[in-house]
Amino acid sequence: MTKGKKKFLVHSNDSITGGPEALHQFCSIANKYADCKMCYFEKNTNTPDKYRIYNVLKSDYFDDVDTYHVIPEIYTKYFINKVKKGKILIYWLSVDNFFNLKDRSLYSNIKHYFYSLFLKRKPMIFLKKYIHITQSEYANIFLKNHGFEYSFIGDYIAEEFYNIKFNTNKENIICYNPKKGFNKLLPLIKNSKFKFIPIENLNSVEIKNLLLKAKIYIDFGRLPGKDRIPREAILSNCIILLGNRGAALNDKDFAIPNRYKIDLNNSNYIHKAENLIEKSLNNYDENIKLFVNYKLKVLNEKKEFELNIKKFIENI
Repeated sequence: MTKGKKKFLVHSNDSITGGPEALHQFCSIANKYADCKMCYFEKNTNTPDKYRIYNVLKSDYFDDVDTYHVIPEIYTKYFINKVKKGKILIYWLSVDNFFNLKDRSLYSNIKHYFYSLFLKRKPMIFLKKYIHITQSEYANIFLKNHGFEYSFIGDYIAEEFYNIKFNTNKENIICYNPKKGFNKLLPLIKNSKFKFIPIENLNSVEIKNLLLKAKIYIDFGRLPGKDRIPREAILSNCIILLGNRGAALNDKDFAIPNRYKIDLNNSNYIHKAENLIEKSLNNYDENIKLFVNYKLKVLNEKKEFELNIKKFIENI
């Protein structure tokens, strides 16, 4: 570690999901203003190929009084027990995942909630004394409601999506992630006259190509933070249709017209979604214009992310 600079050790696993990618992004940007390295959970882990674009430096685990340990919110128990000297910085990459809540049965969610409490996380009452940074307005609201101080950092979408030109050859395809809110989507997909294509078993290039063809991306999942695929979809010029839950409940994380946020508690939500899909497909060129401001916001996230990290490091 370089003398004189603030030291950060960013802890992550090597899974290819939104949370670990944000941790790699943080490490990459923070290393401009501090001495920041990745530390993988498993020793001798190599940086995943997808994240090599961030040019992060690796380090074995160490702990001293001058080091800030950046940890994802889902592993608070493990790291609070492990870190004895350094300062703990909790990066709230989601809210629902902290409680291990997903689209399961009530019984299954209760079981997973207590499982995570027993093995992975500390109760909120014990976390207030640590440093908190956030990925979303949803997390900001959550921490504010618990009386926590926090700094909003954010994250951003990979730059391969930044220079996509408007495609006039879009097809009447609706993309969806079958891992997100599928139980809510299934009644819409069954016997539908629309063409739904799941985003599954695809690499990043295949996902990008599918989004470039599609006119609509639909997500009825819990939206535990600023999920990546909706943002990749808007940069691919897809109309975004979300369930009004999680991070979609505020106007900052997903700044799309309110009519494109479907109230899934309304018994008539399938009919409303079908009507909106039909109008959007039939008049795509006009309706996509309603998402210009959201697209510009997503395009600005990297710049905002770097400014937020720079300010945070200077003031910590």
